[in-house]
Amino acid sequence: MITIDGTVRHSSQDLLAFVRCERLTGLRRGGIRPAAAPDGAAGGHEPSLDDVVVESGHRHEEAIRQCYAAEVGEVVSVDVTDRSPAGVLAAAQQTQQLLAAGVPVVHQGVLLDDHWMRYADLLVRVEQPSWLGAHRYEVSDAKLSRELKAAALVQTSLYSVLAARLQGALPHRLHLDLGGGQPRVTRPTARSVAYTRRLMGRYLADVASDTGRLADPAPVPWCSSCEFLPQCDAWWRERDDVVAVAGLRSTQRTRLRQAGITTMAELASLAPGAGQLRVPGIGTRTLAGLAAQAALQVTTRQQPPEADGQLLPAVERLPPSYDQGGQLQQLGLLGLSTPSPGDVFYDIEGNPLLEPDGLEYLHGIWLGQDPHTGTSGFEQGGGHRNQSFLWAWADNHTEERRALELVVDLLVERMAAYPDACIYHYAPYETAALFRLAQRHATREAQLDHLLRDGRFVDLYATVRQGLRVGAESYSLKTLERLYLTDGRHGEVAQADDSIVQHHLYREATPELAARIRTRIVEYNQEDCRCTAQLRDWLEDHRAALLAEHGLPADLRPMVWTSPTDPDHDDTHGEEQWRVEACRTRAGHAHPAEREAWQTLAGLAGWHRREHKATWAHWYRSIEVADVTEAEASSHLLGGLRRDTTGPTAGAGTVRYRVADQDHRIEPGDRLLDLSAATSPGADPPPAQIRPRRSARSPPSPPTPRRASCSSTSRKRRPTCPPRWPWPPPNPTATRTRASSRPCTGPSTKPFRAGSDVAAQPSTCCSVGFPPPSPTSATPTPESARSRSHARHSRACSRSGGHPAPARPSSQPACSSRSCTTAYGSASPP
Repeated sequence: MITIDGTVRHSSQDLLAFVRCERLTGLRRGGIRPAAAPDGAAGGHEPSLDDVVVESGHRHEEAIRQCYAAEVGEVVSVDVTDRSPAGVLAAAQQTQQLLAAGVPVVHQGVLLDDHWMRYADLLVRVEQPSWLGAHRYEVSDAKLSRELKAAALVQTSLYSVLAARLQGALPHRLHLDLGGGQPRVTRPTARSVAYTRRLMGRYLADVASDTGRLADPAPVPWCSSCEFLPQCDAWWRERDDVVAVAGLRSTQRTRLRQAGITTMAELASLAPGAGQLRVPGIGTRTLAGLAAQAALQVTTRQQPPEADGQLLPAVERLPPSYDQGGQLQQLGLLGLSTPSPGDVFYDIEGNPLLEPDGLEYLHGIWLGQDPHTGTSGFEQGGGHRNQSFLWAWADNHTEERRALELVVDLLVERMAAYPDACIYHYAPYETAALFRLAQRHATREAQLDHLLRDGRFVDLYATVRQGLRVGAESYSLKTLERLYLTDGRHGEVAQADDSIVQHHLYREATPELAARIRTRIVEYNQEDCRCTAQLRDWLEDHRAALLAEHGLPADLRPMVWTSPTDPDHDDTHGEEQWRVEACRTRAGHAHPAEREAWQTLAGLAGWHRREHKATWAHWYRSIEVADVTEAEASSHLLGGLRRDTTGPTAGAGTVRYRVADQDHRIEPGDRLLDLSAATSPGADPPPAQIRPRRSARSPPSPPTPRRASCSSTSRKRRPTCPPRWPWPPPNPTATRTRASSRPCTGPSTKPFRAGSDVAAQPSTCCSVGFPPPSPTSATPTPESARSRSHARHSRACSRSGGHPAPARPSSQPACSSRSCTTAYGSASPP
């Protein structure tokens, strides 16, 4: 906000702060500034991630300005270097003169009225009448984000309202130029301007009734980017607020405060009897876990500090868990595989701020006991080696693709040489990045699918969360290092944000300085890989202690899963990959006018399969959530479903399920999907009840592969070409955790028939937002003439542009080709 001629003008940032955080609004109105950062060295201070983001935003805005200049030929920029009240008034007058003159595009125009003031990125002339004459202006805003967000619409709508007061007519449209090379987004102004006007009115009314009192700080999603976060953090620590409990969400904090629990000590005192306390909106298991976490953090604070003055977090081993049938679940420490000489420890460094869609610029691999298998091809292909550490660097997307191929080929070779080896990483970023890169570059998809379906990737973060409780505010790798690293961390780069900043400096530095910066980043990645390896060894020690405490056999290990080779799938993917490479080769030798067409054709090969694979990847990530507490913590999952036989029955075709209080985005009337059975439930107000409807003619029976209706609130059409992902899941523990319930198999002539299968047994988790897969028959039968005909039909469909489906040994085989019009059943499972 700024005061001009005695009148306070508010900005769109003030309006967004009003929506996001009540305390931030009070701070901005009171003119309170954040504490000044300490001065850097004499040569200047190192830029922060916020500085890099701001600089990237300015570059993006300049690129959009140049695009408009190329389109219309003239873009006039308003002089906004003087941000004083007099300078703002002068810039506003210059903007009005340019609009009246009919300039094609005005850059950084100042929009000013009695209450609001803002700098508009671009004002674009359109031939529609207004007070200015035969033309008016529409607002175009440049946003670095790669997706459209509500805040961006509110900002641009506010600019449109201010422009309407200058030209006497509301622009019909607003435009947003997003980052990542996304096409320009154009929206009718009427869709968002009504809400924005109401929001502006609420804000001005709140300003008029402001008492000057600062609201207590509350955690919101934007805290990490707020300049007042250090002050709020000090406020929370002074009052021992529960916000410091690891894993506590802001909604849970609100519900705890409503129940009279405001400090960490009060929450910790509930640990012994948390089962008897009920906090509305928080499940019993979740509340007990939060209380135990708070108690352990209180215990850590009571310990004497170490020699460096820091506290060493206390650690507890979680007891083994059992499913509803009394079977031991191999989760957490019990889910660790036997250490193998071929084990590798993997970490990726990426820069999401680079245009057009980020860059995964560094892959690091710490080799296990065998430092040689698979390394020759890696080094010959351009990779680098530092004793037991291998790394591949990429400066552009071509090198990024080559680095991906080197890494996947190395992993495949080592897993083939050591069938019991695993790829260890910390947090799910590595697998998500590999999946995204394989999709982006259309290479090594089949090899990565095999590694994923065999369960070769082991997320040690999930192991820690399911097997240990640490008395710290965060479960980051940097926090855990204090527990097992004897010599500390080496290298100058200490955090992931620092590596992004260093990478930006690397891209702008001279060759000599860039080489030194790259060395620092590689050392940081090497330390991450080395620390991951030592973390696995530390967890193995805790696993041995856990087995001894509970009298479990020392050789208790999860089953090693090796997926069978699918020749039909490999041939299909190989042919597709050959077509992609052929198109890329033609693009490299084609005339510049035809090069883009060949590159587009290469990207179209297998496009539908890659698009559907993202949906199925989301599904499989959800079924791997084996812990009920994790399901309760997820917004798109319901955990702890139990059949309710005590309540009244609405009809013969209704089965009730009762769930614990938990956060979710499910509304009454939404259709839910069991993690392994298709249902069509609805949600009632608390106490929550899930009612899967089934046909009254279908009595409860053991799970059988029947067909059932399946739908989703966010995706109305079920994918017809799923990827060849394993079903059932390769992890036998995950299968048992699902209580052996079965997945949906597609549309049915009898609606909700699968409800009878769900009613026959308890369920552990329900999901919303994506369709379930379809299973293969569990019992093979001799191939009939019909199934052979179906196999030939599927191959014909694949040659005509569809995708082949495996021949099912059942009475109604399925064809997965989208172009197929033959009346077969639904698609077979991946």
